[in-house]
Amino acid sequence: MKAKILKLIYDRGSLGRFVRFAGPLGRDEVAKVLGKAAVFVFPSLKEGLPLSVLEAMACGVPVIGSDIPGISDVVTHGKNGLLVSPRNPKALANAVLIL
Repeated sequence: MKAKILKLIYDRGSLGRFVRFAGPLGRDEVAKVLGKAAVFVFPSLKEGLPLSVLEAMACGVPVIGSDIPGISDVVTHGKNGLLVSPRNPKALANAVLIL
């Protein structure tokens, strides 16, 4: 799966400059990476309590997530992030542009 995603990224030209697969990171490394992010996008279809969303919020990074239980339990649309309909890439892209 990762190889397929990497191929899609690099087939799109300069997109590779903006995407990084970091692998496992320690707590301090996560904070450094998130601190450099302009936005945190989490388009999951099924979640429990999304720790990565909480980490992004704790680092002050704007969050965009799917409007599903778990994410919508911690992200309030328009207040501390944006929620989009699941499986809606146009809404997701629009939310990224808004932020």
